Amino acid sequence: MDGFEVALADGTPATVLQIIDDCSRLDLACHAATGETSQAAWDAFSTAAARYGLPRQFLTDNSRAFSGHRYGWESDLAVNLRELGVEPITSRPGHPQTCGKNERAHRTTEQWLARRPTPATLDDLQHLLETYRHSYNNDRPHQAHQGLTPQQRWDITEHTGPASHPLPLPLNITHPTVAPNGTIAVGNAYIGLGRTHAGTPTTIFRTGDHTAIFIGHRLAGTHTLDPTRRYQPLDQPVTEVLRQNRHRTPET
Repeated sequence: MDGFEVALADGTPATVLQIIDDCSRLDLACHAATGETSQAAWDAFSTAAARYGLPRQFLTDNSRAFSGHRYGWESDLAVNLRELGVEPITSRPGHPQTCGKNERAHRTTEQWLARRPTPATLDDLQHLLETYRHSYNNDRPHQAHQGLTPQQRWDITEHTGPASHPLPLPLNITHPTVAPNGTIAVGNAYIGLGRTHAGTPTTIFRTGDHTAIFIGHRLAGTHTLDPTRRYQPLDQPVTEVLRQNRHRTPET
């Protein structure tokens, strides 16, 4: 999945989230949205899954609507995919060739749209996209498939589905520095460590909503993030955790 922008008749920008099958090039979904948001990404995936079933893997770039792994958190899309047994994978930063098939699909779609009247609303754009999908999938032989259309190539391909169980969330490790107000950023939340630690480098191990925060080689505290709160104090003051850890007998 990847997105590209188009303009409506009054100049309002819109985004098309396009999902294609890597093997057959079948256009699984073209979803018109106001922007490349988490909700739009999920709506596009849900539409494709309802039509064609769940995949084994789902490739995107590193847009924040698709993946937060580079930033130390998991996007809603990635969490939902893992719960369904689908492995989310991303392209390497600065290597757009990984998603080259989708970029090529964008160009074909944009050229087709350019030959039609400019849509006035998102609904009009969605209607055009559905017309395009049907024609692209069924009427146009694809050069990569020896004259078969994407739909014909899809039909003769063996499909692998998702895992039979939810996939574990990955471990994210980040190294934020404590801000002057004594907080560190973890995803969209801020955890308070205290102003006395301002400017101190930390290491955060995060799996899902569970975090373990280290200052140097000492555990400063653990915390389960509350998605309803922006600022979140640790359950136990950092100084107390560090004091307890300092008196532990080293293991041999």
